[in-house]
Amino acid sequence: DPSGTSAPPMYLPPASTLVSILDPCDIPPQIAPLPPSLGYMEGESFDSGLGSGGIFGREVVYDFATMTRAYFNYEGKIGGLVASFGGAIYAGPLWGFEWKHEYTVSDKIQIEKDYKGLFEGLYIGVSTGLLTVGVGGGIGYFHSPDGNVGGIFDYVSAGIGLLPGEIVSFRTVYKYEKNNGVRYYADSNGKVNLGSLVGDILSGDGSPTNMGGYFCSAIGSQRAGAVSAALTQAAIYEAYTKWAIENASGQ
Repeated sequence: DPSGTSAPPMYLPPASTLVSILDPCDIPPQIAPLPPSLGYMEGESFDSGLGSGGIFGREVVYDFATMTRAYFNYEGKIGGLVASFGGAIYAGPLWGFEWKHEYTVSDKIQIEKDYKGLFEGLYIGVSTGLLTVGVGGGIGYFHSPDGNVGGIFDYVSAGIGLLPGEIVSFRTVYKYEKNNGVRYYADSNGKVNLGSLVGDILSGDGSPTNMGGYFCSAIGSQRAGAVSAALTQAAIYEAYTKWAIENASGQ
């Protein structure tokens, strides 16, 4: 069931044996590593501080290397040009998801392995909330300590601040929400349910950002970009999985 909780393919070879697969000339695939795949996330955060402070939040994360979706929560510290109290929603593309599926036969999953743990980043924005409730927004960037996984995002915020702008660094630890499980968008033959995947992204299904109005319209362009990436990555995923299954004799 590509739209439910059925298991992904039980075996896929490691990245070192992957192939270059989107060949318009139909040439037999050549063995070569694939670059890390893309992904997408939407989230909400809450922070407060004067020069330094704390932050916590929650994200829904799409991993296009495994065609899965999962939830993560995080908390950590902020510092820099910050003097505010409030919340924000944000969305943006991710990169660095590995084409490995070594956890498909256990209680662990690849999306958890790639996305949990420590992340560091920076966001820069402006605000109208000077000593009163106002709205603001900006852009940000974050990455894992080794730089393998990262992302950029746009955000829209609401809260009370003492400054017209902010330049804030953050350091957070992500935890996988095991109780919510994983949503699989591909069946055991590697066929991706594009209707379900695209529909969930565009509608914001299960997204922490779904609060309507101005806030959702502010991240609409990010969802459109995510759909474009998902379609490209789905074609790679299907071709790769087909090749992997056909060449998995003896596994």
